[in-house]
Amino acid sequence: MRLLLLVLFLPIILLLQCIQPSFFLHDGNGNNLSWEENEGDHYPCKREWWNVDAFFVANKKNWSVTASFEYEMETPACNLFLTLFDHDNGTYYDLGSYGDKMGALIHEKGDVNLSYNNSWMKGKYPDYFVHFERKGIIINMHYHAISPPKFVADNISNGILPMGAGYYVYGFIPYCIVEGNISMNGRIFSINGKGYYEHVWGNWTYGSPFGKTDSKKVLSAYYRLGKWWLSHHKISIPSSLTLATDNNMFGYDWVWATFSNNWSLFYGNVLFWITKGPAFGILYLAMPNGKYITFSNIHHEYGKMVYVEKYDVYYPSEIFIKAKEGTKKLYLHFIMTSKVHAYIDTNISSKYWRAIALWESPGIVKGYYSNGSINVSLNGKCEIEPDRQISILGHGELNMNFFTLPHGIGFDMEMVSHLLGIQFEMEIHLFPPKTRFYFYILRGA
Repeated sequence: MRLLLLVLFLPIILLLQCIQPSFFLHDGNGNNLSWEENEGDHYPCKREWWNVDAFFVANKKNWSVTASFEYEMETPACNLFLTLFDHDNGTYYDLGSYGDKMGALIHEKGDVNLSYNNSWMKGKYPDYFVHFERKGIIINMHYHAISPPKFVADNISNGILPMGAGYYVYGFIPYCIVEGNISMNGRIFSINGKGYYEHVWGNWTYGSPFGKTDSKKVLSAYYRLGKWWLSHHKISIPSSLTLATDNNMFGYDWVWATFSNNWSLFYGNVLFWITKGPAFGILYLAMPNGKYITFSNIHHEYGKMVYVEKYDVYYPSEIFIKAKEGTKKLYLHFIMTSKVHAYIDTNISSKYWRAIALWESPGIVKGYYSNGSINVSLNGKCEIEPDRQISILGHGELNMNFFTLPHGIGFDMEMVSHLLGIQFEMEIHLFPPKTRFYFYILRGA
C-alpha cells in the first residue's frame, strides 16, 4: 500500500526539504554547492530569476514592492516584474516590462550583477543593492540579510525540485532589513522596512512540461522527495477533500510573511488539484536568530475565491493553514487586502493550456505557533501569490465528505463541470441507510 501511494504521489511532491537548515546543497555528484558560489547566473539554463519583496514605510504611508529580474529560454524572453502597492489606498502601480527580447536583462556569473535598462541589482550575501527606475518612479533599496540563506530540499533530493519532467533549484532569504528611498513626482522619501530575497534557476518549461530532460536526475528527485514525504505523514482517509481543475500540478500557492515579533515565513505549495486537504508543499518559520522550523504536515483550504470569467478559473484571496511537526503546531490565516495585480501570459507553446496566470497582492496574516509549552501570537503582513497554469478544460470541481463511526458510515459527493455544463450530487450512507442523487444542467450550458 505504501509503495502504491509513493508511486501515485511522486509526480506532485515538488517542494519538500529536510529538518535541519543548511547553507549547502549538492549537485548529485557529492559536491557541495554554496550559496556564495551560486549568486550569479546559471545561463544558459531554461529559466532563471532574482526576486525581491519588501514592506516599508515612506512619507508616513505603508507600501510594498514585489519585483523580479527574469530570463527564460522557452519563448524566449526577458521580464522585469515590478509592482508597487499603496496599502493606504488599496491600489498599485504596474511598473513592469514584459516579453522583452533576450539581452534586455544583462547578468553575470559570480556575484549578483544585473541590469535591465535603467534598473539594476548588485551584491552578495548578506548585502544587496537594488535600483528600479520605471515610469517616473525611482526606488533605491539596501537589503541586509538577517536570516541565513536556505535551499529547498538541500539534502533530501540534492537540491533538485522536479517540475513535470524538468527541475529547478530554489534558494531564498526570508528576513532582510531594508533601507533606502523612493522618488515620486519629484519628491524623495526615506524607506524603512523588511524584505525577502530569492534566486531560482533550472530547466523546465510550461508549454511542454513533460518534454526532454535529464530523466535520471528528475526521477531520483521524485523518488527521494516521495519517500521523505511519506515518512513524515500518516496516510489515512480525510474527513473531506476538494479537488479542482484550477489547481493542477503545474500551479502553486506562494506566501511570504513578516511578523511583528520579527519572525518570518516562507510557504510554497504544489497543488495536485487539491483545494481543501493535505498540502504537498513546505512551510518554513524563520527566527531572527537564524533558526528554521520546518513544517511538512500541512492542511490547507481556501476562504474567499475570485472568479476570472475570461479564463474560467478561480484563485484564492484567502488561505487557511494548519500545520504540525511533532509537538509543534501552527495555525495561520492569510487575507489579500489590496487591489490584485494580475500577470497573464498567453504565449504558451501548447494547445492544452490557455494561459499562465499569476495574481499578487499584499495582505495580512493572523495566527499562532505552539511548541507544546508556549503559545506565540503571529500577526503581521504577507505577500500572497497564487500561480495557475490554466487548462482548456475550464473549471471543474469535485467535493467529497467521508463519514465514519460514531457519525455514521458513508460519503457525500458533488461534482461541477463548466465544460460539460453539469452539476451532479450524490449521497450514499450505509449507516444509517440513505441514498440521494441529483443532476442539474447549469444555466448557460
